[in-house]
Amino acid sequence: MRRPLKVACGVTCLALLGIATLAVRRHRSSQAEALSGLYNGTSLIPKNAPAISSSALRELISADFLVVTDIRQLPSRVKDSFCNVQHCNYVGVKFDMVNPDETNSTDLIVPGVPNRRLVFAGLNKDSAVLVYEVGSYASFLRASILDFKTGAAWNGNVRDVKNMRDLRTFLAQENHN
Repeated sequence: MRRPLKVACGVTCLALLGIATLAVRRHRSSQAEALSGLYNGTSLIPKNAPAISSSALRELISADFLVVTDIRQLPSRVKDSFCNVQHCNYVGVKFDMVNPDETNSTDLIVPGVPNRRLVFAGLNKDSAVLVYEVGSYASFLRASILDFKTGAAWNGNVRDVKNMRDLRTFLAQENHN
């Protein structure tokens, strides 16, 4: 009797694991669809976009953002706009960044691996924030802020930024023009 009970418990556990996996995939898919819908009807941030002023930057960054840490969840308008202002195109891939838990190249010396790694992205209907690490001899953090209302962008080096609160604090303490 013990063996059939163990088999039944094992089969039940496997079935529950399969159901949980499907539920997570479905949730991620619906979340990605909802995120891409945030930017429907917005124009891409153009190449050579004007810089966001300090006052507009403080206003933009004080808004509410949905934070994501997976590049697959970034809407194509955000990726394309980022590439317009950051001049992407590494090894034929337009958006050249890896997820936080993936290996990135240093100084583009690892063949086929981008040298940018996402720390986090903040998304809302009017703007997007990408904080990412750039691999080099000494890695450093950068942030790109995209204003879809005005078509402007801000890019700069940041320090000790791990989340939106850190970014807001950093930008409040620095003079960014």
